[in-house]
Amino acid sequence: MDEVDANTNAADGERAGDLSTKGMDAPERSETPSSSTPARRAPRRLRWYLLILAVLLVVAWTRREWLASIPNGVARGALSRRAPEDARYWLAVSQRIAPLGSEAEYLLAVAPRKEGQFGEAERHLQRARELGYAEDAVQREAWRLTARQGRLRDVIARLPELLRDAPEEGHDTCEAFILGIIKAKNYFREAHDLLAIWMRDESSDAVPHYLLGVVCVETHDPSRAEKEFREALSRDANHTRAAFALARLLHDQGGIDEASALLDRAAADPELRRDALVLKGRCLRAAGRSDEAVAILDGLLSEDVNDAASTAARTVRAQVDLDASRFEDARDRLQIALRAEPRSAEICDGLATAFRGLNEEEASRRIAAAASDFRAQGHRAVELIQSYLRDPSNADLRFQIGRAHLLFGDHQAGLDWLFGLLEFAPDHRPTLELLATYFEEKADQTPEEWQLGRKFRRHLEQTP
Repeated sequence: MDEVDANTNAADGERAGDLSTKGMDAPERSETPSSSTPARRAPRRLRWYLLILAVLLVVAWTRREWLASIPNGVARGALSRRAPEDARYWLAVSQRIAPLGSEAEYLLAVAPRKEGQFGEAERHLQRARELGYAEDAVQREAWRLTARQGRLRDVIARLPELLRDAPEEGHDTCEAFILGIIKAKNYFREAHDLLAIWMRDESSDAVPHYLLGVVCVETHDPSRAEKEFREALSRDANHTRAAFALARLLHDQGGIDEASALLDRAAADPELRRDALVLKGRCLRAAGRSDEAVAILDGLLSEDVNDAASTAARTVRAQVDLDASRFEDARDRLQIALRAEPRSAEICDGLATAFRGLNEEEASRRIAAAASDFRAQGHRAVELIQSYLRDPSNADLRFQIGRAHLLFGDHQAGLDWLFGLLEFAPDHRPTLELLATYFEEKADQTPEEWQLGRKFRRHLEQTP
């Protein structure tokens, strides 16, 4: 029995051992499927991620106009701050999101209009119309663009409508019309009225005071201009254009130290930098700091005859040479400058002094007589403007002003007066003849200027 029991117990022990072994092995076998679960889940999770990404891309594509409205909004803010370059950056972002966005095209018309790039503005505005941007907004911008170019005859009557229908665009409208008035040399009374409204509505805004100062410069009221530029700077100390305009007035009046300080501010503006540095050189020369003036002026010189800042810098640099009795150097510089500005009284005065210092008396007398004649034309232009302001509809008087400016050597002012005259007297024969001759005979003329000469000549031939 004991033997049977022992055998039985041994068999039971073996079965128990087997069971215990099986029980121990079971978890090990069960680990194999559980360890493979993440591997099966990974592709499933990736598929979900790809599906979500695809949905987001579809939504982004179908709602790209909405996404583009974000950089468009930033661009609008930049335009309201008068920062068209910043606006262009954000509009490029917008067009990458929505290449056919009508709002971006519309804003791309506003930016170049503010920069004076009128052809580009017209192209973008037409594109915005074709893409379906709001017609009333496109039409308002078209009127502002026309006004900004100085073509005021057909749009000046639209001004009350523009201010009434889109008051949120009022400042932009006022600025476009004022700059057009300044360019056309016309409607100065309307400019004063418009700026008075702007100042009343926005008493803390520097821009209307600056623009009124520019209008006063155009109408030869320097004391009022100085007051308005100072008002602008009291509202915005970093208004670089007001700083530069005030510095020019102060330099002409002998306020060299204050003008020099203002020019440091103006030179921070990339668009004004070179002109501000030329005037800074003038101030340093007047203050007896010739070495500093030379260091600035030499950095502005170029070989481009159409580079106005370089010509001005070369003229002042020659004046420094005259101060030091370096007559030969001064003569050489001024003869180069005279090729760019053949009717400049300042250049002719300096050249006469250089010839006199070199004992070339005949040349000195001849060039001094020319300088005297050019200066007399400048004084006559001022007198004519005073008469014109009392009789702004007198086309012949306006023609005489433009011609006097051209003879004096202030070509841009002369062209502005003459182009403005053609706005309300498009068949004025003396003006057509003068403009045709000017562009036909202009030295170093561009292809565009050659075309202008032909255009005015054809118009003259067709005018009875």
